[in-house]
Amino acid sequence: MLVAAHVVIAILGLGLGWAALRFPNGTPRHRAIGKGYLLAWLGIALSGFALGADTPAVSAFEVLTAIGLGCVLLAYAAIRLRHRLGPKALRWHYVWMTVSLAALGVTAANQIVLQAWGPYPRWVFWALVLSPFAFLPPFHRVLDGRYLGASTGRRRTSRASGG
Repeated sequence: MLVAAHVVIAILGLGLGWAALRFPNGTPRHRAIGKGYLLAWLGIALSGFALGADTPAVSAFEVLTAIGLGCVLLAYAAIRLRHRLGPKALRWHYVWMTVSLAALGVTAANQIVLQAWGPYPRWVFWALVLSPFAFLPPFHRVLDGRYLGASTGRRRTSRASGG
């Protein structure tokens, strides 16, 4: 029963994470989806750690879960502290959110491979874990252009003109 709940919450989390990318930051829909994503992560972590409590060793999945949960909490903190952090809060928010989504995707992909094929070579695990580093930096540049492009351009212009 706990495994089924964990899987359903993870699928919901993946869907909410992708949906949050679809709607512009600051909109009521984005906020509602983001809160759902945060709650999904809490459910994923609680159920995942409960499942892992059966064995004394800490699994790689528990480590990935802790990393993903930490990232989503940092993203949430960036938005909650946006007035103190200033303009960099938005970038920190979407960087940490996309990293948390990547951690969720990597964990899900590894679980799917494990369930489909059984034990697999360690290099497959690490290839999946490291794969987000291939697409996250270019994706963050796209988000930088979407959310920071205009203000970044003005700053460059004002610095270049001495202002």
